[in-house]
Amino acid sequence: MQILLDKQRVPTSSFEEGYTDFLKEPTCYETGLAYQLWHEAADQQRRRGQDVIPRRIDLDMARLGPILPKVYLLDIVDGGRDYHFRMLGSDVVSMIGSNPQGKKLSAIGGANWGRSGYDAVSRSRVPQIRRAIVHSPASNASMIEMVILPVCDRYNRFNIIMVAFSVIN
Repeated sequence: MQILLDKQRVPTSSFEEGYTDFLKEPTCYETGLAYQLWHEAADQQRRRGQDVIPRRIDLDMARLGPILPKVYLLDIVDGGRDYHFRMLGSDVVSMIGSNPQGKKLSAIGGANWGRSGYDAVSRSRVPQIRRAIVHSPASNASMIEMVILPVCDRYNRFNIIMVAFSVIN
């Protein structure tokens, strides 16, 4: 399933993303559920003749409940020049070793982790599924799978990115 292997390393002060694989579809429960619910909401949008990117209010949050600790939402700032952490699940906070909720990505001390994925989704408006080796204060080195999903606000403006992750080891 691997499409591309990017061997570029992006070091940061508190969280480091290592090698990244790009996948065609998720292989883990948490990422698979988020991806499935996103697609269901996108299909509803399509049937209504609207943008294929689902609105946040159309995502079935009750079904997302079991995986919410592994989900975070980012607001796209200045057309994708930066990202604002809107909501982070408890497992996300544990993984990165701090809680950047309410802060911009650019303001959290050299943290470029995830940036390439956010930028790709912001530009393409298409979901990304990635596996990466991450180093964090909470877990020396872990392989994670993440889905990075474009989401619209209630007015059908694409300005939110939803990310869900699964720890593989």
